[in-house]
Amino acid sequence: MSGLQHFARQREPAFGVVDLQRVVEEAVSLVQRQASLANQQIAVAPFPDGGMVKGDFQMLLQVFINLLTNGLDAIEGGGEIRVVARLLDRTEDPASDRRRVAVVVSDDGIGISPEDLAKVFDPFFTTKEVGKGTGLGLAISQSIVEQHGGTIEVRSAGLGRGTVVTVVLPRADGGQAAAEPRPR
Repeated sequence: MSGLQHFARQREPAFGVVDLQRVVEEAVSLVQRQASLANQQIAVAPFPDGGMVKGDFQMLLQVFINLLTNGLDAIEGGGEIRVVARLLDRTEDPASDRRRVAVVVSDDGIGISPEDLAKVFDPFFTTKEVGKGTGLGLAISQSIVEQHGGTIEVRSAGLGRGTVVTVVLPRADGGQAAAEPRPR
């Protein structure tokens, strides 16, 4: 069974400890040929230790395939997608009492206009030409990320200025953040 056939099969979610770098590497391997044929580059920085999350590998794989595919579509005619991860602590994410990992997928492509940016998670909304996209990728990705207790954010400085997508997920290894020491 090919990788894409295995990926597309319907199944029940199986939550466990997942290495996010492995998820991203698998997603890259599934879209790499498409990127190479179009003279596009995908650069993945080494992930920091502690990038383990509690989740479903296949569901998270779908998120990153969607993000990479969108990025490749945005950098038609050459360009680069960059994937970088970093660990967040409570000072960077004060609304959360859990340690988290952020995976940032950025491209130097066509960008998104401010009026379209507000609609990117709406089901069936797409800026792609007819036949190129369904408008479901980001809506599905948002649903999956939220099922994992995380958030997804899309930013763009406007047309011609690229796009940055940040996925933040709770870490599996940290549980609750350490309590702040109290003065005696």
